[in-house]
Amino acid sequence: MEFAERIEDLHEQPKHLWERLGFLDKLRQYPPGLIADMMGMGSWRLKGNVDEVFEFMVTRIEGSLRELLETDLALYPVDKWKTKGWDFIDSLDPKREWDGLSYVDMPSPLKGMEGYPRLLIENRVYSSRVFRKLHLEVAVRQDGLQVLHMVFYPRYDFDIPILALDLVAAGGAVTLAIIDTCPVTSRLTLPQHYIETILELQDNFLPDSCKERKIPDWGKQIFSPLCVCIKPEAPEELAGFMKYAVALTRAHLMYSQLLQPLSPTDKPSARRLSELLACHKRFCEHQLANTKTSRVLEVAFDKEFTDAYMKELMFDFSPKEDVPWFDGSLAKLYEYFENTPEVWADAGEFMKTRMKLDDQKASDFLRRFLAGDPSIKLPRLSFALQH
Repeated sequence: MEFAERIEDLHEQPKHLWERLGFLDKLRQYPPGLIADMMGMGSWRLKGNVDEVFEFMVTRIEGSLRELLETDLALYPVDKWKTKGWDFIDSLDPKREWDGLSYVDMPSPLKGMEGYPRLLIENRVYSSRVFRKLHLEVAVRQDGLQVLHMVFYPRYDFDIPILALDLVAAGGAVTLAIIDTCPVTSRLTLPQHYIETILELQDNFLPDSCKERKIPDWGKQIFSPLCVCIKPEAPEELAGFMKYAVALTRAHLMYSQLLQPLSPTDKPSARRLSELLACHKRFCEHQLANTKTSRVLEVAFDKEFTDAYMKELMFDFSPKEDVPWFDGSLAKLYEYFENTPEVWADAGEFMKTRMKLDDQKASDFLRRFLAGDPSIKLPRLSFALQH
Protein backbone atom coordinates (compact mmCIF):
# COMPACT_ATOMS: atom_id res chain seq x y z
CA MET A 1 0.00 0.00 0.00
CA GLU A 2 2.86 2.33 0.84
CA PHE A 3 4.48 1.70 -2.55
CA ALA A 4 1.15 2.22 -4.35
CA GLU A 5 0.80 5.65 -2.73
CA ARG A 6 4.35 6.54 -3.77
CA ILE A 7 3.64 5.55 -7.37
CA GLU A 8 0.51 7.69 -7.34
CA ASP A 9 2.49 10.67 -5.98
CA LEU A 10 5.15 10.14 -8.63
CA HIS A 11 2.72 10.04 -11.53
CA GLU A 12 1.07 13.25 -10.37
CA GLN A 13 4.30 15.14 -11.09
CA PRO A 14 5.64 15.96 -14.59
CA LYS A 15 8.56 13.67 -15.48
CA HIS A 16 10.89 16.60 -16.19
CA LEU A 17 10.55 17.61 -12.51
CA TRP A 18 11.31 14.18 -11.01
CA GLU A 19 15.03 14.84 -10.57
CA ARG A 20 14.53 18.36 -9.18
CA LEU A 21 11.99 17.08 -6.64
CA GLY A 22 14.29 14.27 -5.52
CA PHE A 23 12.16 11.42 -6.84
CA LEU A 24 15.04 9.79 -8.72
CA ASP A 25 17.10 9.47 -5.52
CA LYS A 26 14.14 7.84 -3.80
CA LEU A 27 13.80 5.30 -6.62
CA ARG A 28 16.98 3.58 -5.45
CA GLN A 29 15.11 2.46 -2.33
CA TYR A 30 12.44 0.63 -4.33
CA PRO A 31 12.50 -2.95 -5.68
CA PRO A 32 13.63 -3.09 -9.35
CA GLY A 33 10.27 -4.44 -10.52
CA LEU A 34 8.46 -1.56 -8.84
CA ILE A 35 10.79 0.96 -10.45
CA ALA A 36 10.02 -0.57 -13.85
CA ASP A 37 6.29 -0.26 -13.16
CA MET A 38 6.75 3.39 -12.17
CA MET A 39 8.58 4.24 -15.38
CA GLY A 40 6.23 2.22 -17.57
CA MET A 41 7.21 2.14 -21.23
CA GLY A 42 9.21 5.32 -20.68
CA SER A 43 10.12 6.92 -23.99
CA TRP A 44 8.44 4.32 -26.22
CA ARG A 45 6.40 6.24 -28.78
CA LEU A 46 3.62 3.67 -28.59
CA LYS A 47 3.23 4.16 -24.85
CA GLY A 48 -0.44 4.69 -24.08
CA ASN A 49 -1.52 3.00 -27.32
CA VAL A 50 -1.05 -0.60 -26.19
CA ASP A 51 -3.01 -2.88 -23.91
CA GLU A 52 -1.91 -2.83 -20.26
CA VAL A 53 -0.77 -6.46 -20.58
CA PHE A 54 1.67 -5.47 -23.31
CA GLU A 55 2.88 -2.45 -21.38
CA PHE A 56 3.51 -4.60 -18.30
CA MET A 57 5.47 -7.18 -20.29
CA VAL A 58 7.59 -4.60 -22.16
CA THR A 59 8.27 -2.73 -18.92
CA ARG A 60 9.34 -5.81 -16.98
CA ILE A 61 11.42 -7.32 -19.79
CA GLU A 62 13.28 -4.13 -20.63
CA GLY A 63 13.70 -3.41 -16.92
CA SER A 64 15.20 -6.88 -16.44
CA LEU A 65 17.68 -6.26 -19.26
CA ARG A 66 18.91 -3.07 -17.61
CA GLU A 67 18.93 -4.51 -14.11
CA LEU A 68 20.62 -7.84 -14.80
CA LEU A 69 22.97 -6.95 -17.67
CA GLU A 70 23.87 -3.49 -16.33
CA THR A 71 26.90 -2.08 -18.16
CA ASP A 72 27.02 -5.21 -20.32
CA LEU A 73 23.93 -3.96 -22.18
CA ALA A 74 24.64 -2.01 -25.36
CA LEU A 75 22.61 -0.63 -28.24
CA TYR A 76 22.53 -2.84 -31.33
CA PRO A 77 24.52 -1.21 -34.18
CA VAL A 78 22.29 1.58 -35.50
CA ASP A 79 23.21 0.98 -39.15
CA LYS A 80 21.46 -2.40 -38.91
CA TRP A 81 18.08 -0.96 -37.91
CA LYS A 82 17.73 2.73 -36.90
CA THR A 83 19.31 4.19 -40.03
CA LYS A 84 16.99 1.96 -42.06
CA GLY A 85 14.01 3.57 -40.35
CA TRP A 86 13.10 0.41 -38.44
CA ASP A 87 13.10 1.97 -34.98
CA PHE A 88 9.59 3.27 -35.73
CA ILE A 89 7.51 2.29 -38.75
CA ASP A 90 4.19 3.77 -39.87
CA SER A 91 2.21 2.26 -42.72
CA LEU A 92 1.02 5.79 -43.61
CA ASP A 93 4.61 7.04 -43.86
CA PRO A 94 6.73 4.04 -44.93
CA LYS A 95 9.52 6.22 -46.37
CA ARG A 96 9.83 8.34 -43.21
CA GLU A 97 8.96 11.60 -44.93
CA TRP A 98 7.66 12.83 -41.56
CA ASP A 99 10.93 11.88 -39.78
CA GLY A 100 9.23 9.35 -37.52
CA LEU A 101 6.69 11.88 -36.21
CA SER A 102 3.80 10.87 -38.45
CA TYR A 103 2.08 9.09 -35.57
CA VAL A 104 1.69 12.50 -33.89
CA ASP A 105 0.93 14.75 -36.84
CA MET A 106 -0.92 12.49 -39.25
CA PRO A 107 -4.47 11.43 -38.25
CA SER A 108 -5.50 7.81 -38.73
CA PRO A 109 -7.92 7.15 -41.62
CA LEU A 110 -11.52 6.23 -40.98
CA LYS A 111 -12.67 2.69 -41.65
CA GLY A 112 -13.16 2.20 -45.36
CA MET A 113 -10.72 4.97 -46.30
CA GLU A 114 -7.37 4.44 -48.01
CA GLY A 115 -4.69 3.40 -45.52
CA TYR A 116 -7.06 1.69 -43.09
CA PRO A 117 -6.14 -0.14 -40.91
CA ARG A 118 -3.03 1.83 -40.01
CA LEU A 119 -0.10 -0.22 -38.65
CA LEU A 120 2.50 1.21 -36.25
CA ILE A 121 5.61 -0.79 -35.31
CA GLU A 122 8.25 0.20 -32.77
CA ASN A 123 11.51 -1.65 -32.11
CA ARG A 124 14.13 -1.64 -29.40
CA VAL A 125 17.27 -3.63 -30.18
CA TYR A 126 20.19 -4.25 -27.83
CA SER A 127 23.24 -6.50 -27.66
CA SER A 128 25.57 -7.77 -24.97
CA ARG A 129 28.60 -9.95 -24.38
CA VAL A 130 26.52 -13.14 -24.68
CA PHE A 131 23.68 -11.97 -26.95
CA ARG A 132 24.29 -10.66 -30.44
CA LYS A 133 20.74 -9.32 -30.55
CA LEU A 134 18.10 -8.65 -27.89
CA HIS A 135 15.03 -7.65 -29.91
CA LEU A 136 11.76 -6.22 -28.61
CA GLU A 137 9.04 -5.29 -31.09
CA VAL A 138 5.62 -3.78 -30.38
CA ALA A 139 3.06 -3.49 -33.18
CA VAL A 140 -0.35 -1.82 -33.00
CA ARG A 141 -2.90 -1.91 -35.82
CA GLN A 142 -5.85 0.44 -36.01
CA ASP A 143 -8.42 -2.37 -36.07
CA GLY A 144 -7.32 -3.66 -32.64
CA LEU A 145 -4.53 -6.11 -33.52
CA GLN A 146 -1.56 -5.82 -31.14
CA VAL A 147 1.65 -7.85 -31.13
CA LEU A 148 4.59 -8.13 -28.75
CA HIS A 149 7.49 -9.99 -30.31
CA MET A 150 10.72 -10.79 -28.45
CA VAL A 151 13.77 -12.85 -29.43
CA PHE A 152 17.06 -13.03 -27.53
CA TYR A 153 19.65 -14.33 -30.01
CA PRO A 154 22.86 -15.61 -28.40
CA ARG A 155 26.13 -15.06 -30.20
CA TYR A 156 26.94 -18.00 -32.37
CA ASP A 157 29.71 -19.29 -30.08
CA PHE A 158 27.64 -19.29 -26.85
CA ASP A 159 25.92 -22.54 -25.91
CA ILE A 160 22.58 -21.22 -24.66
CA PRO A 161 19.03 -21.56 -26.06
CA ILE A 162 17.27 -18.85 -28.08
CA LEU A 163 14.59 -17.23 -25.94
CA ALA A 164 11.48 -16.34 -27.96
CA LEU A 165 8.15 -14.84 -26.92
CA ASP A 166 5.06 -13.70 -28.83
CA LEU A 167 1.87 -12.13 -27.51
CA VAL A 168 -1.02 -11.40 -29.87
CA ALA A 169 -4.21 -9.55 -28.98
CA ALA A 170 -7.31 -8.79 -31.03
CA GLY A 171 -10.56 -7.18 -29.99
CA GLY A 172 -9.18 -6.29 -26.57
CA ALA A 173 -8.26 -9.88 -25.62
CA VAL A 174 -5.01 -11.86 -25.82
CA THR A 175 -5.54 -14.60 -28.41
CA LEU A 176 -2.03 -16.12 -28.39
CA ALA A 177 0.68 -16.30 -25.77
CA ILE A 178 3.80 -18.33 -26.51
CA ILE A 179 7.25 -18.49 -24.92
CA ASP A 180 10.08 -20.98 -25.17
CA THR A 181 13.79 -21.41 -24.71
CA CYS A 182 14.25 -22.79 -28.21
CA PRO A 183 16.87 -25.55 -28.19
CA VAL A 184 20.15 -25.21 -30.06
CA THR A 185 20.62 -28.95 -30.46
CA SER A 186 19.78 -31.07 -33.48
CA ARG A 187 17.30 -33.18 -31.46
CA LEU A 188 15.56 -30.18 -29.85
CA THR A 189 16.74 -31.13 -26.38
CA LEU A 190 17.43 -28.70 -23.54
CA PRO A 191 20.18 -28.93 -20.91
CA GLN A 192 19.02 -30.71 -17.76
CA HIS A 193 19.38 -27.60 -15.60
CA TYR A 194 17.10 -25.72 -18.02
CA ILE A 195 14.50 -28.49 -17.84
CA GLU A 196 14.55 -28.43 -14.04
CA THR A 197 14.30 -24.62 -13.89
CA ILE A 198 11.49 -24.44 -16.44
CA LEU A 199 9.44 -27.16 -14.73
CA GLU A 200 9.84 -25.45 -11.38
CA LEU A 201 8.78 -22.07 -12.80
CA GLN A 202 5.81 -23.64 -14.56
CA ASP A 203 4.70 -25.33 -11.35
CA ASN A 204 5.03 -22.04 -9.47
CA PHE A 205 3.21 -19.77 -11.93
CA LEU A 206 1.11 -21.65 -14.48
CA PRO A 207 -2.36 -23.09 -13.82
CA ASP A 208 -2.68 -26.73 -14.86
CA SER A 209 -4.79 -25.69 -17.85
CA CYS A 210 -1.75 -23.84 -19.29
CA LYS A 211 0.59 -26.82 -19.21
CA GLU A 212 -0.84 -28.62 -22.23
CA ARG A 213 1.51 -28.52 -25.21
CA LYS A 214 -0.17 -26.98 -28.27
CA ILE A 215 2.75 -26.14 -30.51
CA PRO A 216 1.79 -24.69 -33.92
CA ASP A 217 2.87 -26.65 -36.98
CA TRP A 218 5.42 -24.07 -38.10
CA GLY A 219 7.06 -24.24 -34.65
CA LYS A 220 7.41 -27.99 -34.24
CA GLN A 221 10.92 -27.93 -35.72
CA ILE A 222 12.25 -25.21 -33.39
CA PHE A 223 10.34 -25.27 -30.08
CA SER A 224 11.18 -27.48 -27.13
CA PRO A 225 8.79 -30.00 -25.52
CA LEU A 226 8.43 -27.49 -22.65
CA CYS A 227 7.20 -24.64 -24.86
CA VAL A 228 4.15 -22.86 -23.44
CA CYS A 229 1.65 -21.91 -26.13
CA ILE A 230 -1.85 -20.95 -25.00
CA LYS A 231 -4.95 -18.98 -25.83
CA PRO A 232 -5.80 -17.61 -22.37
CA GLU A 233 -9.42 -18.35 -21.52
CA ALA A 234 -9.44 -16.92 -17.99
CA PRO A 235 -7.69 -14.03 -16.20
CA GLU A 236 -5.66 -16.43 -14.02
CA GLU A 237 -4.27 -18.12 -17.14
CA LEU A 238 -3.08 -14.83 -18.61
CA ALA A 239 -1.70 -13.64 -15.26
CA GLY A 240 0.11 -16.94 -14.78
CA PHE A 241 1.64 -16.74 -18.24
CA MET A 242 2.83 -13.17 -17.65
CA LYS A 243 4.52 -14.11 -14.36
CA TYR A 244 6.08 -17.20 -15.89
CA ALA A 245 7.36 -15.30 -18.95
CA VAL A 246 9.04 -12.63 -16.82
CA ALA A 247 10.54 -15.23 -14.45
CA LEU A 248 11.87 -17.34 -17.34
CA THR A 249 13.37 -14.27 -19.02
CA ARG A 250 15.16 -13.28 -15.80
CA ALA A 251 16.45 -16.81 -15.21
CA HIS A 252 17.72 -16.95 -18.78
CA LEU A 253 19.56 -13.62 -18.43
CA MET A 254 21.08 -14.56 -15.07
CA TYR A 255 22.36 -17.88 -16.42
CA SER A 256 23.86 -16.14 -19.45
CA GLN A 257 26.16 -14.14 -17.15
CA LEU A 258 27.95 -17.35 -16.14
CA LEU A 259 28.88 -18.40 -19.68
CA GLN A 260 32.05 -18.13 -21.70
CA PRO A 261 32.26 -18.57 -25.49
CA LEU A 262 33.25 -21.89 -27.00
CA SER A 263 36.52 -22.19 -28.88
CA PRO A 264 37.24 -24.79 -31.60
CA THR A 265 40.26 -26.10 -29.70
CA ASP A 266 39.29 -29.75 -30.14
CA LYS A 267 36.97 -31.85 -32.30
CA PRO A 268 34.03 -31.98 -29.82
CA SER A 269 34.07 -28.18 -29.45
CA ALA A 270 34.32 -27.69 -33.20
CA ARG A 271 31.38 -30.05 -33.75
CA ARG A 272 29.34 -28.25 -31.12
CA LEU A 273 30.02 -24.87 -32.72
CA SER A 274 28.94 -26.28 -36.08
CA GLU A 275 25.73 -27.61 -34.48
CA LEU A 276 25.02 -24.21 -32.89
CA LEU A 277 25.26 -22.52 -36.29
CA ALA A 278 22.95 -25.09 -37.87
CA CYS A 279 20.37 -24.63 -35.10
CA HIS A 280 20.43 -20.83 -35.37
CA LYS A 281 19.87 -21.18 -39.09
CA ARG A 282 17.04 -23.67 -38.49
CA PHE A 283 15.34 -21.28 -36.05
CA CYS A 284 15.40 -18.37 -38.51
CA GLU A 285 14.29 -20.42 -41.52
CA HIS A 286 11.27 -21.89 -39.72
CA GLN A 287 10.26 -18.53 -38.27
CA LEU A 288 10.35 -17.08 -41.77
CA ALA A 289 8.10 -19.93 -42.89
CA ASN A 290 5.33 -18.61 -40.61
CA THR A 291 3.28 -16.71 -43.21
CA LYS A 292 0.99 -15.01 -40.65
CA THR A 293 3.63 -12.39 -39.89
CA SER A 294 4.52 -11.77 -43.53
CA ARG A 295 0.85 -11.41 -44.54
CA VAL A 296 0.24 -8.67 -41.95
CA LEU A 297 3.33 -6.77 -43.09
CA GLU A 298 2.65 -7.17 -46.82
CA VAL A 299 -0.88 -5.79 -46.45
CA ALA A 300 0.43 -2.72 -44.62
CA PHE A 301 3.59 -2.19 -46.69
CA ASP A 302 4.76 -4.36 -49.61
CA LYS A 303 6.65 -7.58 -50.27
CA GLU A 304 10.04 -5.87 -50.72
CA PHE A 305 9.78 -4.15 -47.34
CA THR A 306 8.48 -7.33 -45.68
CA ASP A 307 11.34 -9.50 -46.97
CA ALA A 308 14.01 -7.02 -45.89
CA TYR A 309 12.46 -6.38 -42.47
CA MET A 310 11.96 -10.04 -41.61
CA LYS A 311 15.24 -11.35 -43.01
CA GLU A 312 17.48 -8.53 -41.79
CA LEU A 313 15.93 -7.56 -38.46
CA MET A 314 13.48 -10.13 -37.14
CA PHE A 315 15.09 -13.41 -38.18
CA ASP A 316 18.55 -12.71 -39.56
CA PHE A 317 21.22 -15.38 -39.80
CA SER A 318 24.58 -13.83 -40.58
CA PRO A 319 27.45 -15.57 -38.75
CA LYS A 320 30.06 -13.71 -40.83
CA GLU A 321 28.75 -10.36 -39.57
CA ASP A 322 28.65 -10.88 -35.81
CA VAL A 323 27.93 -7.74 -33.78
CA PRO A 324 30.99 -6.26 -32.04
CA TRP A 325 31.02 -5.92 -28.27
CA PHE A 326 33.16 -4.12 -25.73
CA ASP A 327 32.99 -3.97 -21.95
CA GLY A 328 30.51 -1.19 -21.15
CA SER A 329 32.23 -0.52 -17.83
CA LEU A 330 35.17 0.81 -19.83
CA ALA A 331 33.05 3.41 -21.61
CA LYS A 332 34.81 6.20 -19.77
CA LEU A 333 38.14 4.86 -20.93
CA TYR A 334 37.09 5.03 -24.58
CA GLU A 335 35.56 8.45 -24.12
CA TYR A 336 38.79 9.72 -22.58
CA PHE A 337 40.75 8.15 -25.42
CA GLU A 338 38.73 10.13 -27.97
CA ASN A 339 39.15 13.38 -26.08
CA THR A 340 42.88 13.05 -25.35
CA PRO A 341 44.40 10.64 -27.88
CA GLU A 342 47.97 11.80 -27.27
CA VAL A 343 48.01 10.06 -23.86
CA TRP A 344 47.88 6.65 -25.48
CA ALA A 345 51.22 7.10 -27.18
CA ASP A 346 52.54 5.91 -23.82
CA ALA A 347 51.57 2.25 -23.31
CA GLY A 348 52.47 2.46 -19.65
CA GLU A 349 49.98 5.27 -19.12
CA PHE A 350 47.32 3.21 -20.87
CA MET A 351 47.90 0.20 -18.59
CA LYS A 352 47.96 2.41 -15.50
CA THR A 353 44.56 3.87 -16.41
CA ARG A 354 43.16 0.44 -17.23
CA MET A 355 44.37 -1.01 -13.91
CA LYS A 356 42.84 1.91 -12.02
CA LEU A 357 39.47 1.28 -13.67
CA ASP A 358 39.73 -2.45 -12.94
CA ASP A 359 40.46 -1.73 -9.27
CA GLN A 360 37.41 0.54 -9.06
CA LYS A 361 35.28 -2.10 -10.75
CA ALA A 362 36.57 -4.82 -8.38
CA SER A 363 35.85 -2.67 -5.32
CA ASP A 364 32.32 -2.02 -6.54
CA PHE A 365 31.69 -5.75 -7.17
CA LEU A 366 33.03 -6.67 -3.69
CA ARG A 367 30.98 -3.97 -1.96
CA ARG A 368 27.81 -5.12 -3.69
CA PHE A 369 28.55 -8.79 -2.93
CA LEU A 370 28.95 -8.05 0.79
CA ALA A 371 25.71 -6.06 0.67
CA GLY A 372 23.90 -9.16 -0.67
CA ASP A 373 23.48 -8.08 -4.29
CA PRO A 374 22.28 -11.29 -6.10
CA SER A 375 23.68 -10.10 -9.45
CA ILE A 376 27.28 -10.58 -8.22
CA LYS A 377 27.86 -14.16 -9.34
CA LEU A 378 31.05 -16.23 -9.33
CA PRO A 379 32.77 -14.61 -12.37
CA ARG A 380 32.39 -11.10 -10.94
CA LEU A 381 33.39 -12.23 -7.44
CA SER A 382 36.50 -13.95 -8.86
CA PHE A 383 37.38 -10.77 -10.75
CA ALA A 384 37.03 -8.74 -7.53
CA LEU A 385 39.19 -11.11 -5.49
CA GLN A 386 41.97 -11.04 -8.09
CA HIS A 387 42.39 -7.27 -7.88
